[in-house]
Amino acid sequence: MGKHKKWQDNQPTKKYESKTNVFCYGTLNLHPVQQHLWGEAMSGVVTTLPDYELHSYDSNIFYVVKKFGETVAGKVYALTDEQLQATDRYEGAWYKREQIKVGDKIVYVYVQNKELFDEHRKAQEEAKNEVSGKDTKADKE
Repeated sequence: MGKHKKWQDNQPTKKYESKTNVFCYGTLNLHPVQQHLWGEAMSGVVTTLPDYELHSYDSNIFYVVKKFGETVAGKVYALTDEQLQATDRYEGAWYKREQIKVGDKIVYVYVQNKELFDEHRKAQEEAKNEVSGKDTKADKE
């Protein structure tokens, strides 16, 4: 059995460059995505996110929501400010970056922007109803 890499908090790689720990559970674990966003593929540190549950939207957009007693598998990466900003842009408005505690460490995790997901679902449902002829504006008048 191989040994897991030890988790290091905010270890500078260059003079005056600090790092931010980010828990990733989806596409951010893919090396091609990392290479594109961060300029390098990283191995990360395997860990679990306590009291969250993994969900999917339209079977291909994954997000986590708070749920006591559940866990989500993922990895923690130490990102520079530049890498963190690139990740924020990549995740866009669909996700909010929240600071949480994992074990004795503080990390950031991208969680569902519930308001945006709900608005999108409502718009999709309204569009489906219009196409099927149900509950259209004309029917309501």
